[in-house]
Amino acid sequence: MYSGDELRQKIETEQSEIGRLHQEIAELKSIREDLYDSDEISSDSSEDIEDEDDLLDMLKELTLKNQQLEACCLAVILIVITVLKLYLSSIKERMKRKPIFLTFESLYLVTLLM
Repeated sequence: MYSGDELRQKIETEQSEIGRLHQEIAELKSIREDLYDSDEISSDSSEDIEDEDDLLDMLKELTLKNQQLEACCLAVILIVITVLKLYLSSIKERMKRKPIFLTFESLYLVTLLM
């Protein structure tokens, strides 16, 4: 538990950190505004717009592929879970009928799925 002085010290430390972070954010905003205001960046050129469109198309394509891969991964995970449940239930049934010797891997799976 903290004493009153320790809590005050922690509060002061956190407040100074908040102030420092606010100052850093302001500096970063200023730098960003300076970059956008500079004449070196010409976002109006048609070449930049075409590049941006190409990048957006690539992003859409990659996002779609990512979603498809995630769906495939989920399907595989569901299949693995189903197989493991079937395996576990078959082991339980065999154990009810007569004692069996399980391998280390089987024991591990049984403990995981219980």
